[in-house]
Amino acid sequence: MYKQILLALLLIGFLSACNNEVVKHDLYYIMLDKTDTTLNYNDLLSSSREEILELSQLTLEGSSPNGCSVRTFEINSLSNNRSDEVELKKGSIGLNGDNPLDRNEEIKKFYYELDGLFSRLAAPTLSFSRSKIYQNLCRELISLKEIKEYDSKRLIIFSDMLENSDLFSFYKNKIDFNDQESLKLTIESIEEKACIFPDLSDIEVYVISSRNETNDEMINNAERFWKYLLESKGAKNIHFDSELKL
Repeated sequence: MYKQILLALLLIGFLSACNNEVVKHDLYYIMLDKTDTTLNYNDLLSSSREEILELSQLTLEGSSPNGCSVRTFEINSLSNNRSDEVELKKGSIGLNGDNPLDRNEEIKKFYYELDGLFSRLAAPTLSFSRSKIYQNLCRELISLKEIKEYDSKRLIIFSDMLENSDLFSFYKNKIDFNDQESLKLTIESIEEKACIFPDLSDIEVYVISSRNETNDEMINNAERFWKYLLESKGAKNIHFDSELKL
């Protein structure tokens, strides 16, 4: 009897969703900076999981037909072998669509796979002595730009974004971060030595960093620099904050 009631409730919710919403498939690229020791990786990733599931309208009790793919990277690793992914494919709708109970089980499986994905990302790995952010971020954005089959694409970065490499260093290079011409010339110099960011008009960017009294001005400079760069490439939605707000 209980299963029959549950099936009826799921079926009603499923058909209601199908009648009122377009089935969508969201893609998330999540990059974690392990040189930023001020970040609480586990708490941030746990809250991110809930944000992602809520935005994609996926709950443990429901049977939404929406799909969701999440790919994770260590932002300082240029070896291209520190990526991981989990995916919930789009469901089928209509009279011949998915059984709501089966779809609910798929969502539960994705929920726990996502939990495992974030646990692996937060696990200790080889340490990096310098923050090589630009090169890896540029490469992954080019890859993200080339992917066409998703309804929305979001890049989420957990980092102070304080590049410290041969390309550029927030600790050594002295520029006026409040002057757009200075930022423009600095970025042009970096692009001559490295890859060039693609058009970002279809990608939302979220940067989550931890501020304190000692790093506040540095984070402000990083925000000015990266916002200018991303906006110059057409990004419409850029968010810098201390917590993820999708």
